[in-house]
Amino acid sequence: MDPQPEAEVLCNINLRHARDGRIIRARIAKPVSETKQPPGLPEPVQDWGARVTVDVDGTVNVRTVWSMNWICALTLALDYVSQFIPKGEERDWVDDEGLESWCIFPKAVPIAWGHDLYQKISHMVDDAERTFEDDVQIRRLAAEKRRDEECR
Repeated sequence: MDPQPEAEVLCNINLRHARDGRIIRARIAKPVSETKQPPGLPEPVQDWGARVTVDVDGTVNVRTVWSMNWICALTLALDYVSQFIPKGEERDWVDDEGLESWCIFPKAVPIAWGHDLYQKISHMVDDAERTFEDDVQIRRLAAEKRRDEECR
């Protein structure tokens, strides 16, 4: 990963593909405030930027995401990192503790993205959570069944 001496690192995210060992390493810098003078506006505006570095199997991608406040900048930074996980593989990417990637990235969607997108993402997350809970329940029942059979 490239060095970021000018930005304090807020968090590091390390993900490994559970089956084939591919790696995604991400670093998100602490969002910083910057005053900008957009063309056509009479007064400057205060924007927040978070620098994101994502290393996918040696290919480094760097981007600064901007928003109107620090929490939206952080949310957009997390969203940028999540874009490197192929659709349908959210459960295959795990962190160092085995937590699946879809659990790592927030459900929060900035209001500026609109209600339709918020609702769509919310439904997708709810479906993923139900699938996860169902899987845990199936594994729990299977473990109980094995334990009962061993006790006989």
